[in-house]
Amino acid sequence: MPRLISEAAQGRPPGLLPLLRSAPSGFNWGLRLSIWCGEEMPFEQPDRMAAQVAPALGLGGADNRTATPGMCGAWRVAAAAAQANDAVKSDVPVLILAGEFDPVTPPAWGRRLLRSMPNARFVQMPGQAHGATFNRCGGQLTLAFLRDPRAPLNLDCVAKMPGLVFSAD
Repeated sequence: MPRLISEAAQGRPPGLLPLLRSAPSGFNWGLRLSIWCGEEMPFEQPDRMAAQVAPALGLGGADNRTATPGMCGAWRVAAAAAQANDAVKSDVPVLILAGEFDPVTPPAWGRRLLRSMPNARFVQMPGQAHGATFNRCGGQLTLAFLRDPRAPLNLDCVAKMPGLVFSAD
């Protein structure tokens, strides 16, 4: 995988492309499309989305979006009310764990929550992608937070996470 990423970064994406075109899974696409098309697509900019998958970007127009405007047009679910796109505001203690390489919910989104959630705490998990809690350290932090949401977090395990090393080898 590091070699494929390195090649793609050097403008040679063919090795990476088959990974982006994987076969359908047993994932519940009906549920996903209903949520995405009703709660996300109404607030997207179709021109901006199209630009993000343009062939000129180097991956030959690979398109891993959850849904396209065309898919949502065919799925025909009701759009959420405009306030569904408003930032959550809450004083409730919240633990936000974000994977350093999360392409689905990037760390910047988690940091942005701190603006409207004064008792939230943000932890970026080195080397992790989507699902940053699905490791021993994430589990430990979550359990400690649930035991006492206002206690200081022991971030020793985060400091010891090795992260990822990218190499052409």
